[in-house]
Amino acid sequence: MKSGKSLDLIAAIAPHTFSNATVGLFHSTRNVRDDNIESLSGVKALAKKVSLLSHIPDAFDVIVIDEIHMFTKIEARE
Repeated sequence: MKSGKSLDLIAAIAPHTFSNATVGLFHSTRNVRDDNIESLSGVKALAKKVSLLSHIPDAFDVIVIDEIHMFTKIEARE
């Protein structure tokens, strides 16, 4: 779609990276195109791949999920 979504996502988390908050950035293992999140302008953010949303640890103050539609099932956390 090339509408700047990745750059917007990276820009939205940037203030948190300069605070005391711990930030976890994740995307689906089904995304085989990219290892990290990268905008068309070349701005990158390191992301960890997970196969299920339940594999994301609770150890973060801010959790960011890129391409959430690539997860087959959204699981509720208890």
